[in-house]
Amino acid sequence: MLARVKCPRLSVEGRTVQKVIVFFVSIIWAMAVVPAHGQLVPLCVYTTTQSTFQDLTLSGNYNYSKDQFKNRPALNSGSATLSFKHVSDAPSLGFLIDGSAKLSLENNVPTYEVNSRANMRSYWDQSDLFSDWGLEGETVPTAQGINWGARALVGLGYGRFKDVTPYSKALKIQTQLIEMKSLPKPLSPETIQSLTKLIVKRGEFPDVPTLVQKLAEVVEQSDPMQKKLGALELLRIEEIITGKDNKLCGWDVSVGAGYELLDPSGGPRDFFLHTSFNYALAPAPRSQFVSKVSFDSQLDFFDEHLLGAEANYSYRFSDRIDALVKYKFQSNKLRKSSAFETQSIFVGVTFQVQANLNFQVQLYLTHNSGYEEWAQQLIVTASYDFF
Repeated sequence: MLARVKCPRLSVEGRTVQKVIVFFVSIIWAMAVVPAHGQLVPLCVYTTTQSTFQDLTLSGNYNYSKDQFKNRPALNSGSATLSFKHVSDAPSLGFLIDGSAKLSLENNVPTYEVNSRANMRSYWDQSDLFSDWGLEGETVPTAQGINWGARALVGLGYGRFKDVTPYSKALKIQTQLIEMKSLPKPLSPETIQSLTKLIVKRGEFPDVPTLVQKLAEVVEQSDPMQKKLGALELLRIEEIITGKDNKLCGWDVSVGAGYELLDPSGGPRDFFLHTSFNYALAPAPRSQFVSKVSFDSQLDFFDEHLLGAEANYSYRFSDRIDALVKYKFQSNKLRKSSAFETQSIFVGVTFQVQANLNFQVQLYLTHNSGYEEWAQQLIVTASYDFF
């Protein structure tokens, strides 16, 4: 028998602070514990002078239900989501474009959600210290409905991100060949680096098979005991090279100020303060953790502010089965009103049918201020990745 203990009820501000503390503890756990269970050589130790990371995904689902009563209308539910991310980093200049648009239909009632940002940063003396400029736009849920907001930002920060996908693919090639018993022993660090450099130069090869052949030559020349790779090994290497499994590492923190181009509360446009923290970790070639925390406020923190936090963790169980967990929290405090909070949890398992075609089993949990229970939705969806 379980006993229920009644605890004192926290205020809205107290519960918000409590959730942010839990979120930060989760990030610290991911930074300290998760890497310990990964590879002996973490992916994030890979260094490159210039990297580019990009991802474009379209997904959707639909549900139709009609009961046996004629006087009740049929219910239509579903959603379509388009998300895009591009990160480019060089010693002195970096760019970030990130956005998503979701159109939902819940019991015949349409709604939408849009988030976008574009950022350019200039690094000082090719160090990790930078100044940045950017634009952000998003829809903000409130008790009265969905409002639009847009801001211009300028600030200072410290940190960098890097694309470690080539290094991840080189380690995957080694793992695959070991599993196929095509390697007498693990490849040397120098051979792994040689494979990584070739993968970075993928665009310089006329086609993927030419690159695969060159990678095979590097493996075959790595050890006198190494046998020549066969057609099956070359096919597995090509699948790894063409596979969509990008990896990102790094972190940054920035502080600055901005100006509201469009106030989500409908009030006057004001100057505001902005703080953000971003973190990405690839503990192993099969996993990726990404998180973000941002806080925007007027000079009076408690009068009007927008707090957002989100975290994603993905893990690949096999070449055709992936798992993804997402959490998102947003607290919007407008003038002369209490904070409106939204939370969402997503758990999905993806089964890859073809290179770009996936089927997913998805669980959605959402909670908004004013409701005691979480809304639950279990759906099956299909997605197609453009690149």
